[in-house]
Amino acid sequence: MLSMARAVKAEFSDIHCVVLTPFSHGITKRIEHEDLSIFDYVFCWLGNTNLILSIIKLMEDKMNIEHDIREVGVQMIFTLSKIPSVSVRLFYLTYIVISLLKVKTLQPRH
Repeated sequence: MLSMARAVKAEFSDIHCVVLTPFSHGITKRIEHEDLSIFDYVFCWLGNTNLILSIIKLMEDKMNIEHDIREVGVQMIFTLSKIPSVSVRLFYLTYIVISLLKVKTLQPRH
């Protein structure tokens, strides 16, 4: 799996790469000693398709972060975890909460 991703990244170095793995201790142990430096992110995926949209949004935000923070004044939420499954869950829940807050603020007031 990783060898194919490395070949694609070698050919197209400007393409962003994200690894989605099933959540299992076997996979976690297997990739623990792999060189994952060519990948932007590694996520343990539990099959929820909402994660795909979150990853796209994350990559878009990553490309625009400097401009958005310095020029527009967007605030940043920073998280750090060595455990990919914790990062995925926290990222997903944060995205859901922010999405709900955005919908609530867009609703007309009566």
